[in-house]
Amino acid sequence: MLATFLVHKIHLAPGILLLSLLACQSGFEKAPKAEHAEAFWGAGTLQALDFVQQERLAELEFRQAKELHSILGYKRFLEKFPNAPEAKPAAVLLRNLRLENATAEGTPNALRRFLREYPDGPWRAELVERLAQMEQTELESSEDLLRLKGAAQFYADKPLGTLAGDRLDEIRFQNAKTASDYVDYLRQFPAGKHRNDARVALLSLEFDLLLAFSNWEEVERLSQQPLAKHMPQREGRLKQLRQLKALLESKAPELLQTQMVFSWRCAQEREAALQSADILLRAEAVEELGFWMDAAAMDALLNLIGTPRNALVRQRAFESLQRLLGALPDSLANHYVAKREQQTPQAPEGEEALRRAVLYDLSGQKVKAAALYSKAYIPQLPDPILLRRWVALRKEQKQYYSAAVAARQLAWWAERTVEDLHPLQEVELVFAARELCAATEMGAFAVASLEGLSQKPTEFPEDILAFLQKAKSTLRLAQARLEDAELALLEKTPEAKRCKERGLPWSIEAKVKERKAAFEKLAKRRPEAAKLLIRRALEIDPLVELRAELEVLDKAPPE
Repeated sequence: MLATFLVHKIHLAPGILLLSLLACQSGFEKAPKAEHAEAFWGAGTLQALDFVQQERLAELEFRQAKELHSILGYKRFLEKFPNAPEAKPAAVLLRNLRLENATAEGTPNALRRFLREYPDGPWRAELVERLAQMEQTELESSEDLLRLKGAAQFYADKPLGTLAGDRLDEIRFQNAKTASDYVDYLRQFPAGKHRNDARVALLSLEFDLLLAFSNWEEVERLSQQPLAKHMPQREGRLKQLRQLKALLESKAPELLQTQMVFSWRCAQEREAALQSADILLRAEAVEELGFWMDAAAMDALLNLIGTPRNALVRQRAFESLQRLLGALPDSLANHYVAKREQQTPQAPEGEEALRRAVLYDLSGQKVKAAALYSKAYIPQLPDPILLRRWVALRKEQKQYYSAAVAARQLAWWAERTVEDLHPLQEVELVFAARELCAATEMGAFAVASLEGLSQKPTEFPEDILAFLQKAKSTLRLAQARLEDAELALLEKTPEAKRCKERGLPWSIEAKVKERKAAFEKLAKRRPEAAKLLIRRALEIDPLVELRAELEVLDKAPPE
């Protein structure tokens, strides 16, 4: 029995072995005979297939793509098999299908999209002609600047391109409202249809700005330019110019007393203060410039902001420029900024980036200002003027935690300034006292800001409380060191001013009261002159605190 079984087993072994081998035949070996692509993907990745198997898979995938006949199907095939023999016919089918879809849709956007993807071919001339016919009607009434700009470029040197360019020219000029807009228009359309109109608009703004600056000679010269005759209400404005000039150059006391310059120290005294070695005296003179509506004063203030001087002087310069630009009508403030831009047209860097940021900021162009403030900021050398402004801007935007971080950095600047000036014996006393005065002012601002921000809803209130405690500690140290420095200074120079004595030599409240009384007196004696000067003060006077009083006086019936 056993022998017989063994003989049968030996005879059966080759058959069993053959069946086993067939059973173990891999999917890759069967794949070339497969009729469906799934057989390949079930067996492995495309990279695992040999050349013959890849060809067969491409053939099957192409057949499936043709059956579907969709843009997505052909795109997927070309992504998988960019080098397959079927890739070229697949690309042709994809192009033809897209052409059919674009033609069926029949819109300018559809045809433009196809022509962007397939710029060359026998279909181009016909499609361009069809597109031109569609677009002519659309462009004649379009208000879409990007659409018009694209059409002007696409149809360059063709009648439709001219139409789009003319329409763009028209809309850009009609949308221009500010000096910056007119400058941009002239830059984009140097031979534009409204070139002279834009120049007249800029000339008119320059006329009003020079009038605000009381620059009579320049206004007269400008009014004689050939384009000046096209200024709106030219004759009436010239008449007003001459009336104002006669009044403001008059030596009559009742007229002088209505003006901001009355009872000021003379120009020589102010210039001497601006050059003083004592920072407090210099800061006072800079603050006074904020009440002097003059181009030279504004330029000087802007230059002071961007220079590495004492923080007190730079902060007063910022505040004075803020007062002057804020006193001007928005159109004139923007015109002043546009003029400064043209003086430095290249991308601003360093100090000029900060100056440009300040101009944008104070003329209401906050987005432009934010970008340049970031560019001007150097983390290793924090700028107290920039940080102080960031605190205010972040609070306006209700970004309370970001404002708190800026206040913390400002307090850190104050702390570092205090530490750098210790011990006093190694530093000049006047310099040390004034630097410590600046550190104390900035520290006090940081503390006040953090106290307010600690009451606001933020993500990390405990962080703000920690910032506040640290800032208070810094402020106490700055105040103590300032007191020591000033005591030492007063021992050597008894007449030296103390930090707490800084500020204008007169109060704003007193000046408002004084000038209001002068206007009331003038209104009784010379009502026409008073009316003209009141209207001017309401438009451009830097003592904006006076305006509410003058509005009442302006509306009062004549006696």
